[in-house]
Amino acid sequence: SKMKKRPFHLGLLLSIVLLLIVGVLFVASASSYEGLAKMGNNLHFIKRHLVFLLTGLCFFVLASRMSIDFIRRMSLPFFVLSVFLCALLYTPLGVSHYNSVRWLKIPLVGFEFMPSDLLKYASIFYLSDYLVKNRRSTRKFKTFAVIIGIIGLSTGLVILRDFSTGMVIGLSLLSLFFVLGM
Repeated sequence: SKMKKRPFHLGLLLSIVLLLIVGVLFVASASSYEGLAKMGNNLHFIKRHLVFLLTGLCFFVLASRMSIDFIRRMSLPFFVLSVFLCALLYTPLGVSHYNSVRWLKIPLVGFEFMPSDLLKYASIFYLSDYLVKNRRSTRKFKTFAVIIGIIGLSTGLVILRDFSTGMVIGLSLLSLFFVLGM
């Protein structure tokens, strides 16, 4: 069984690489003094940035190998998991940094992350899939209510803890609805 060859967009790849290089240069320029002053190493923040960049590139390669059908099948479980993780912010697992509980601490590991970052993608994937499946009935009350429920749950769960991220999620989902659903 042959794998279907996917189109390769050199221009897009070069744009991404250029943006990554510019981002690394900006971080290096902006954080050198701060790293030396606070951490005793002027390369502290650039090293950290490179670790996250390489992690992101690994996920990028992994995601580029996934089929659209797989992403669509996994959109609901990914959305449910993300909502669950965001709900955990309202438990003692939620950690406050800079007077806002945005981070979730994984017990025993000590690793912290922002579950709203997962919800950004999960809600877009799930709402997109829902809109495609129901594209002919978006004006029906039941379909419209589900769409508003997805947008409301995704936004409401986050906006109470992190206003700016909640607004980004809400406006992204509303834009998606108006572009694809109306």
